Amino acid sequence: QRTMTNNKNFFSGRLEEVRKTPNGGNEPQRFVAPSEDGPHEEDVLPVSTTSDPFGSQSYNLNPMLLEAIRMSDTFWDLPKFVKFEEVIDQIFYNVKYVCPWVPGTHGKKSSGMQSSIRGVSNTGTPGVAFTMLLKLFILKLTRTQLKSMLEHSDSSYIRALGFLYLRIGMTD
Repeated sequence: QRTMTNNKNFFSGRLEEVRKTPNGGNEPQRFVAPSEDGPHEEDVLPVSTTSDPFGSQSYNLNPMLLEAIRMSDTFWDLPKFVKFEEVIDQIFYNVKYVCPWVPGTHGKKSSGMQSSIRGVSNTGTPGVAFTMLLKLFILKLTRTQLKSMLEHSDSSYIRALGFLYLRIGMTD
């Protein structure tokens, strides 16, 4: 007898894919030789080395939030943006608030078929800002790149993500 669930990730295979590829295909940025212009590996700001229960780097993000981000379609669409500038453009155009969860989707009490009594999680939908923050952690920002985020004159959201990168990622 088959149990019914409303979890699209359970049947889609996304959960297994997250375990195999926790970065969702997102890779660190390409660094250039010290003599060239561009991001240099020796200028990378070290971030937290914490791990999730499965041994993947967690960057000090809340485990429930991290799992929800890794399961989200938004996160799996981000590998096509490989350069820092492309990710900053995505933040500029897509981030409209800086909350871990999409407002109104997290922490609601439910009853019936989707209740926690049955063990069905009601985590909510991860916010775009924190999804982009995970992308930035994976990119491995340099000091120069982070400074440009903190001083960004066109978007308070880019500045906010720069501060979150420091606050969340730099504490071990």
